[in-house]
Amino acid sequence: MSFLVKGGITQLILFFIIVIPFAYYLYLMRKGKKLPEMRDFPPLKALDDGIDRCLEMGRPFLYVMGMMATVRGEFAGGVIAVLSLLRVLARRCFEKNVRVIVVPGGAADETVPMLDTLLKESALEIGKPEMYKTERDLVYLGRAYSAELVNLIEVEKPGCTANVGVIGGPDMIAWEPVHRNDSLLVGGTHRLVQCGCVAVAADYALICDEVYAACAAASGNKDLISTALSGDLAKYVLIAICIIGIILGFMGMDVTKIFGV
Repeated sequence: MSFLVKGGITQLILFFIIVIPFAYYLYLMRKGKKLPEMRDFPPLKALDDGIDRCLEMGRPFLYVMGMMATVRGEFAGGVIAVLSLLRVLARRCFEKNVRVIVVPGGAADETVPMLDTLLKESALEIGKPEMYKTERDLVYLGRAYSAELVNLIEVEKPGCTANVGVIGGPDMIAWEPVHRNDSLLVGGTHRLVQCGCVAVAADYALICDEVYAACAAASGNKDLISTALSGDLAKYVLIAICIIGIILGFMGMDVTKIFGV
């Protein structure tokens, strides 16, 4: 039964498990066929309500990308994903005359130019370029990240804070003043090590792959939605394989030899 390991067959099977669902949903999209509907994400609804809350309270909306936000290495995918969410949120804020404050994270040389362009374009698309000013609304915190983020929250007192991105320890220090200043906190990260903290501390949380799926759903982009759906289908197949392996194991078959474990 160890033939699956020889010549990288196991990896080839896993490759097709991932690629076939993606190709299927891409085919549906290109042919103009209806894609399956994505489930509702309560944090997205909470962000909409948070923008209204900011308007009612006369406070700004704060978006924190996360201390470890960078477009290089393992965190690049998470940062690119949340840009589509930020674009949607920024446009809704500008439509309702709510000021948006964005904290880019530690790698300012990489993220600031992208964020500045995104926010300017969003304001122009709404027809309110005066709503966004780079020197006022794009706040790079520097090396004393935690202290400056806490100070920013204490001074600006945002009505809603979204910390969705690549969250690190310095970000979590600021969650206490967020709650103390009566700000709605929506947290989200794909970093497994921080998911538990987000789930406990945030009013609404997106954890692990939910971040990618929610960002795709918020953007309405069919390419992103088809990618998220194909990832779910591949997971179902892998879960089914695991369940079958467990059943075979209980029946006395040594399934570890199949995959060379």
